[in-house]
Amino acid sequence: LQEAKRVLKIGGIFVLTVWQPKDKQWRFLGLLRGMDFGDVIEKWFGNNKGERYFHCFSEKELLNLAKEAGFAVIKSGVISNEKGNRNNIYLVCSRGLMDKA
Repeated sequence: LQEAKRVLKIGGIFVLTVWQPKDKQWRFLGLLRGMDFGDVIEKWFGNNKGERYFHCFSEKELLNLAKEAGFAVIKSGVISNEKGNRNNIYLVCSRGLMDKA
């Protein structure tokens, strides 16, 4: 987020989206493997060809990270795909007029 702020023009808009897992218990899975709350490792699309790591953010967590990076949050929420079976958390942020690089 700090790098996004650095390269964004003053007054520019930044949009961030992340997966919102259907099942909130996913945020606890990493704790069972000695990782941080929200960390997940799962099989790559159900195949045995490898694993992938991701972090399940909450909207509050993303809001705090954006504010800590110095963004002004214009809007946040959850957006669904056309079928309504997948959701993403989104933030619309701005780099303020008084910010320095």
